[in-house]
Amino acid sequence: MATPRTLLLLALSSCLALVSGIASASETIARADTVLVEDLLVIGDVGGDASPSAVVFTEEALDLVNPWNAGDLEAVIPSAVVSVNSRGESLLMMRGASERHVSVSLDGIPLTVPWDERADLSLIPLDGVASLRAERGVTSLLSGPNAVAGRVDLRTRDRGGPRTLVLFQGSSGADFAARGVLRSTPRGWNVVTAASYRDRKSLVLPAGISLPYHQTDPDDRTNTGLRQASALMHATRSLASGGRLALLLLATDAERGVAPEGHLDEDARFWKLPLVRRGLMGLTYERPIGHDWNIETMIALDVFAQDIHPFIDDTYSDPAPVQPGDDYERGRDMTAHGRIAARRFIGESSDISFLGQTRVTRHRESLVVDGPELDYSQRITSLAVESNISLDRNWTVRAAAGLDNAATPSTGDTPPQDPGTAPALLIRLTRDFSAETEAHLSLARRSRFPSLRELFSGALGRFVTNPDLMPERQDMVEFGLTTAWAGWNMGVTGFSSRLEDGIEKSSLGDGRFQRVNRSRIMASGLEMAASRRLGPGLTLALHHALLDASVDDGSGTEDRPAEDRPAHQGALLIEWKNADGWRASAAGRWVGNRSSADITDPVDGLSELGADTWLDLWFGRRIGAGAKTDVAVKIGIRNATDEIVWEQTGLPGAGRTIVVGVEILGR
Repeated sequence: MATPRTLLLLALSSCLALVSGIASASETIARADTVLVEDLLVIGDVGGDASPSAVVFTEEALDLVNPWNAGDLEAVIPSAVVSVNSRGESLLMMRGASERHVSVSLDGIPLTVPWDERADLSLIPLDGVASLRAERGVTSLLSGPNAVAGRVDLRTRDRGGPRTLVLFQGSSGADFAARGVLRSTPRGWNVVTAASYRDRKSLVLPAGISLPYHQTDPDDRTNTGLRQASALMHATRSLASGGRLALLLLATDAERGVAPEGHLDEDARFWKLPLVRRGLMGLTYERPIGHDWNIETMIALDVFAQDIHPFIDDTYSDPAPVQPGDDYERGRDMTAHGRIAARRFIGESSDISFLGQTRVTRHRESLVVDGPELDYSQRITSLAVESNISLDRNWTVRAAAGLDNAATPSTGDTPPQDPGTAPALLIRLTRDFSAETEAHLSLARRSRFPSLRELFSGALGRFVTNPDLMPERQDMVEFGLTTAWAGWNMGVTGFSSRLEDGIEKSSLGDGRFQRVNRSRIMASGLEMAASRRLGPGLTLALHHALLDASVDDGSGTEDRPAEDRPAHQGALLIEWKNADGWRASAAGRWVGNRSSADITDPVDGLSELGADTWLDLWFGRRIGAGAKTDVAVKIGIRNATDEIVWEQTGLPGAGRTIVVGVEILGR
């Protein structure tokens, strides 16, 4: 049943929509190219299917927060929190949903690791990435299976003339990085080639923090070193048939430490990952057939390898596991993706699309040195049909139906599982009040199948396996509006979702967890986003979300808070620049109270984390060194006020970090 707060949020959403809808607009979202260049935040889709639940950040907007990897993008994704877990992974949660409900892709090629059904953003470098598109909720069934809460697609730039960029960066914590990007146009191809290297000794601790265990150095966080090298090539070519061919190659090789949980004594994890390696190759081909059809196909191969070495204590001085029978974790993954989509245009403004998509993954795992190698595999297939029907010049209906299927042919040393199916449904009604103002109402049902790791992994003794996990099923209703009004580009969305058989961690009271299907996880909220050019060289972007999330475990007792769902979250981004090359920006972020997993809590395995705020500041100047070369010097202060920000219980984020960089841009 909806809470009073939920009803208030949805009522407020409707009121805001009504006020905005009758207001006269002065700018137009439909002028995609102009808005894309001038505004930090574009609300509504640009260059694709209209979607008020989508936001786009351009290359210049991403530069405002100077991200090195995808984990640095929290400030620019509305309704999103990036949290570092006890495995050291940076995970994206959107609208309070689990990180496994959000898909992450690069140029349309999935980056999610199927074994765990999530992507570690800290190991996804942004080499060559020029823009970001984030969708919240279910906007289409053509995005494939398991995208229950939304998706984020990173895009390289495949247009424009030749360009060369070289970046050197250093920061406190002995963190040094270099990146090179070359954009060229050989023989009709648009090619982006990039490479980077990063070497970090540790993360900086905020002043005044007190961790009861595993932290003797007052300045540097224990075991947070990182070394990573990466390379990328993205090549596109327009074909004589009117089609387009795109090739993506990505390779990363890293080793890193995992910070121990500072609130646990002997139960803390003492891990290092001496190997995290990935190779990704994807090919996309699209072309029109006649005047009415458009066909798109994608194939990709993803090879992933990861080793985890546990240690006895926080000195990390005992030998790495080398003797037969020593505990460790060695995982090797190979995943093939295939997708074919056909779109049939009907008249001037209607269409129907057909999708067939499959993902086949194999995971091989060893848990002791010279021990047996367990073999797991999973196949997820999605079929969908979706139609956009223009009722008249102002009303559009998007109706979609699909069927997802999951099978696990190999299940290690556990009994085989029967295949499962789940339907997917979407209906979305859109009303254009003017060229500037659009409202939508949507109802959607989507499911997520448990990942192989959720079903079968004990996570080196921290989890008890549960191969009987069932798929999650989510029903969502959403109402939203986008408009350009009085110089503002803005949107507001109210949503309410019910997740049946939601998968969450349950504390067993002995220092271990088990993933179980909760009876029901309910979430309702209101999200707002806006951007505006305030004056010459001065631009502002803002997003804020309110969330009410709770869990009904079927016991008949009072609902409890859902884990890691903050009561509110948001960001304020401001940028100033002038004709002399000076530039300054500020990114303020805030996250409200939330409950975090804590195995020391005897009641429900949760502890309360208070609200956090932090501020990043950047200053720089671009200097023309020559007719075709610019040099930019920048200085940044991450977490400028040195706040103690908790990622999860016992896991603090980095304190004040000074960053100095030099960028050389050649045209």
